[in-house]
Amino acid sequence: MSAGTALRTPRITDALARFGASLLGRTVGLMALSALLAFGHWGSFASAQNVPVEVVVTIPPLADWVQQVGGERVRVTTLLTPGTSPHTFEPSPAEMRKISTAQLFVQVGLGLDDWGARLAKVANGKVRVLSLGEYLRERKLLPDIDELNSGTVEILNHAHASHESDHTHGHYDPHFWLDPHLAQQCVEEIRNQLKTIDATGVAEYDANCQRYVSKLATLDRELREELRGCTGKGMVNYHNAFAYFARRYGLRIAGVIEEYAGKTPSERYLRELTREVKKRGVSVIFAEPQFNPRLAEILATEAGARVETLDPLGSGKPGSYEFTLRELARKIRQALCP
Repeated sequence: MSAGTALRTPRITDALARFGASLLGRTVGLMALSALLAFGHWGSFASAQNVPVEVVVTIPPLADWVQQVGGERVRVTTLLTPGTSPHTFEPSPAEMRKISTAQLFVQVGLGLDDWGARLAKVANGKVRVLSLGEYLRERKLLPDIDELNSGTVEILNHAHASHESDHTHGHYDPHFWLDPHLAQQCVEEIRNQLKTIDATGVAEYDANCQRYVSKLATLDRELREELRGCTGKGMVNYHNAFAYFARRYGLRIAGVIEEYAGKTPSERYLRELTREVKKRGVSVIFAEPQFNPRLAEILATEAGARVETLDPLGSGKPGSYEFTLRELARKIRQALCP
């Protein structure tokens, strides 16, 4: 039996069918919520002089950054709960109301969670929107997608050569929060935004920012030391969320199951990926808690590998960003270079 025939099994076929069906209806739902915000009257915008400053963020890492800089002068609401992916998230009316009453709305941008900025503008024109991805891009602090993947992502490009289309987020990868050096740049801009909103807290924001940036620099050094023996080792991940992390610490992305999170991979692509994983002797497939692990389990079974879980988002609680990155480094080291 050939490798291609072996992979054409009910397990893969059924899993792909279920994944595709779960994506229907998301665009319609988002349009309906936008209309509700446009015509609803959900209360007045809080004065920018009020403390705590009301901040809404899309994903947990941003919540920790804002809390570290703002301290008791901010109240942070995170739209995505732990275990939820921004790729497949659908905001509810209650979550839309949170955006409408915010003084500052912080998102990743770059195609990951841009629905947030659009809804913030519909909900209330006075909401200050900070797109950290756009901030980094405009200051030329981000590599474009080709530069980022060059020398870092290998099987992805090889297996994708005959695939029908390119499903990247755009010209830039939005998962920059997994690089603590880029996180430092983001934290400093969050401080600037809070100082603009709450001028009476300038000294506190500056002190908190300086302290946290120093902690992130220490974290960066710790991670580099933790992964020092893993240079050049290949990872196979559920989706391509870890290119910045890999680039920062000398790892390689040896393959991804979903080239674009939320888009079901073709059976042909999975066959090609499985052949490459077998060929290179990859022993660990990394799943993510935000996604159904079924395809990772099938790939691991076909390739004779095991499944481990990497969480790129964390909980958003104070200190969780540092904990999340330390856990990533620990699990990767144990899996790739024990």
